[in-house]
Amino acid sequence: MVLATMIILAGCSLEKQSALNRGLQNLTAKYNILFNANEILRQKQQAYEQAYVDDYSELLSVYRDTIAGMVDQQDKDLDAVKARANTIISLKEQSHYLGDAYLLLCKADFYDGDYFDAIEYANYVARSYGDKQPDLKQEALVYKARALLYIKQPADAKATLDTALQNINSKKNITADVYASKLQYDINVQDYADAENMAKLAIQYANSTERKIRWTFILGQLQELNNKPVDAIESYGRVAKSNALFDMAFNANLNRIRIEEGRNGVKLTRLARLRSLLKNQNNREFNDQIYYQIAELQYTGGDIDDALKSYRQSARATTRNQTQKGLAYLRMADIYFKDKADYIKASNFYDSTLANLPPTYPRYSLIRKKSENLQVLADRLQIIAREDTLQMLARMDEATRTARIDKMVDARILQQSKAISIVTTAQARTAVNVNEPPAESLPTGSAFYFNNTNAVSQGFSSFKRVWGNRKLEDNWRRANRASSNITQNNSIPITATDPDLVTTNPDNPGNPANINAANYRQQLMQDLPLTPQLIAQSNKRMFDAYMDIANFYRDILEDKKEAIAAYEKILVRFEGNDNTPAIYYNLYRLYTDSNEPAMANKYKDMLVKNYPQTPFAKTILDPDYARHMNEEDTGFSNLYNNVYNLYANKQYSQVVTAADALMAQYPNNRYAAKLYYLRAFAAAHSEPLAPFSAE
Repeated sequence: MVLATMIILAGCSLEKQSALNRGLQNLTAKYNILFNANEILRQKQQAYEQAYVDDYSELLSVYRDTIAGMVDQQDKDLDAVKARANTIISLKEQSHYLGDAYLLLCKADFYDGDYFDAIEYANYVARSYGDKQPDLKQEALVYKARALLYIKQPADAKATLDTALQNINSKKNITADVYASKLQYDINVQDYADAENMAKLAIQYANSTERKIRWTFILGQLQELNNKPVDAIESYGRVAKSNALFDMAFNANLNRIRIEEGRNGVKLTRLARLRSLLKNQNNREFNDQIYYQIAELQYTGGDIDDALKSYRQSARATTRNQTQKGLAYLRMADIYFKDKADYIKASNFYDSTLANLPPTYPRYSLIRKKSENLQVLADRLQIIAREDTLQMLARMDEATRTARIDKMVDARILQQSKAISIVTTAQARTAVNVNEPPAESLPTGSAFYFNNTNAVSQGFSSFKRVWGNRKLEDNWRRANRASSNITQNNSIPITATDPDLVTTNPDNPGNPANINAANYRQQLMQDLPLTPQLIAQSNKRMFDAYMDIANFYRDILEDKKEAIAAYEKILVRFEGNDNTPAIYYNLYRLYTDSNEPAMANKYKDMLVKNYPQTPFAKTILDPDYARHMNEEDTGFSNLYNNVYNLYANKQYSQVVTAADALMAQYPNNRYAAKLYYLRAFAAAHSEPLAPFSAE
């Protein structure tokens, strides 16, 4: 009896100790380890938000923490979060907060840019703790979806978000993030109609004023894209009247002004209002954005030269927003490329763009590809421009043509003479720089360098001349940028690189500029397409160049908008060309991928109606058509291989029989030439010479 009593008492004691131990583990896990880890994560999110620079000319990112994974060095703060989470997992195994610990690992990996690991932890949390802790599962699904968007897995992200949307609990804080993550997905796939609905729901359930303001600004942008100017004005107005950060309120006001004036068709008034903002000292920090908006308006109105001046003023006025400077350089690069056909300047400005835009900029990789492959596009555009000019001259009567060529030659001489002058000036400046006094001859007013104001001033000016305005921060030299090829001189035109330009006297008859111009006249006269045959050849060169450009935008740059523009231009300029079915199919696919079903259906209907027997139409009507064709091709390839094996084994009579049978069954197959070849040689071995010659 005593022994039994002691056992019972001991069991009760152990049970109490176990319950006490679980309580202590829950207490320390929640109020010590978890609290500290979440506080570190909160501070990390704030740091990302403060470092992130918004590009107000594009759709804003839903979250401002999207610079994750861009820092190469190890993050000690995130390592500390992971260490605390692992402490709970390994030492607090009786705690109720194991799921929270695994979610911490998911978040830490997400902010560290380890998206695949973040997805694995999110899956584990949702699978292991979802039934008992649905809030935890929802949060895990949100981070999983955001990570999937980063690794370009939109289909999986949508499936994850659909699961989260089915389990919405409007009373929970995570609800806003579910809608916000779906909003980011919709923006990524350009489903702006659904994105507008998601933005409204995210705003409705937002648990912070800052988020509500940011998502309201995004709502205004989406309403613009969805052709709802009145709603957009209202949304921007709410942001402008709120306690938003000055730059967001300022841009909301600019957008509101732009929409209002656009609806009224008044452009001069808006230009005047923008210029009046420059006079207000309170806006001085945002002069770069004001000049940028002025330039956009001028470019839209066709005033390209003034637009370039305003873009330059925007770049020069930038004091802290390097992204804004990069955008100004980007617009100048595009203008020099598309409108001015000055490919050297365009290349230089693309380099400057890459040096100033952060790698997180949405189109950064596209700009880099364009910069690296600029010569491919430039060559094709030069072909088009030259053939257009030659055809224009060919259509003129002889007197008019001669006068026009004279003007072109005079312009060529003037252009090259200016280039000579620029080169000479640059050489003179280089000579002056070479003769600058050495460092030891600099004036010194104190034994300590930094007490010498003259030396410091000179050093600052030298630094600024080379590096520009740089914020004092780690990695100020931007060594970790994707492109460090910063061109220091963006003002040398394409003709300045001509090796023939060796003299500076344009009036000298022996001047290479004049000699080059004479050759230019002779080349123009020789290349004029004055016969129908030459016109056809010229059109073929232009057509091929346009197709190269369209395919290049589609395949290499993956720029759907430019590819669509190029293909549609081909349809207008070369109506009824042999490649029309392929162009229709490409436009159908591009518009489908761009989420523009109306335009996609337009080209689909034209293809199916006008070219129903083409493989392109059959592929649209039967999604399995390509697979069937591949299977047929594989089957016929095997049949051809059998004939070849017969030939290799010297079974010549069987080769002739098998080849005839295959050609009868498949008269237009792609192996026809090879089959005829094998049959002819097989016949040569098995028949007299006369039949062989006939083959």
